[in-house]
Amino acid sequence: MKWDFVVGAFYLFSINSVFIAVSMVLVTVTGFLHLPHRNFIDRHVERRVKTALLVIVLATTIPSAYLAFGLVRAEVFRTNAKAFIKREFQFKHTSVVGLALAPESKTIEVTLTGDPIEQPALDVLKDRLANSRLAGASLVVHQGASQNVDVAQLKEGVLADLYRTNIDTLRERDVTILELRSRLDAHKRAGEVGGRETASVLRELRAQYPTLRKAMVGYGQALTSDDKPDAASGIPAGPGIAVVPFLSLTMSSALSRHERERLERWFKARVENQNASVTVNVVQKARDR
Repeated sequence: MKWDFVVGAFYLFSINSVFIAVSMVLVTVTGFLHLPHRNFIDRHVERRVKTALLVIVLATTIPSAYLAFGLVRAEVFRTNAKAFIKREFQFKHTSVVGLALAPESKTIEVTLTGDPIEQPALDVLKDRLANSRLAGASLVVHQGASQNVDVAQLKEGVLADLYRTNIDTLRERDVTILELRSRLDAHKRAGEVGGRETASVLRELRAQYPTLRKAMVGYGQALTSDDKPDAASGIPAGPGIAVVPFLSLTMSSALSRHERERLERWFKARVENQNASVTVNVVQKARDR
């Protein structure tokens, strides 16, 4: 059994119990709940009870405040130390493969690989600790074969760097695959209107409208009132531009309003896009002289 965990859990339980009781006492004393107040008959007993409560509260609050201050100070030290290492240890042929931080002793232990750093450069780095909110901290650098390098830590650092590199590479690959898949799906949807399906759409139009003289089916870019690309087509577009299917007809006689609306509904359902555009032009036949 790990007694430090047992003591820590009991102390945490004690803190919660004491502060819940104190909160209840404060709510009762302030009259927030309008509860009837009870007084002690014996003033000496009242004084002893209040003294005992005060001692319990102080015995719980002071250590918890000290521990909280220590945790915050240790976390601030770790944050400043990591920022210092990331900012200052930028060398062309030298990499950081290990980092050990000891907030209690204010020690920063760094393991390097690659070309060794000269001592004057290390002295300059140590002088910069105070400017990085690390006054009083000591910097220990392990590098080269002559130094006391922890081989296990070195391997662990190298493996961690490889793991992070592989994770970043996989993420970039996944993003690229999703982008290419989105483009492929968009082109497939475009092919339904611009490939073999075009002939089918034109044949259906010819059968429905004998006065049809010319028809064009495809995709076009349309200005929109918002800055979002067209989500229905799935084809990437610039800000304020949507890529939508269009149908342009040239007929020898005008369509009625009912026929025009029916044509628009049919084409939008045919291409499965409610933003599709339909244009009908009428060209009158030249009269014979």
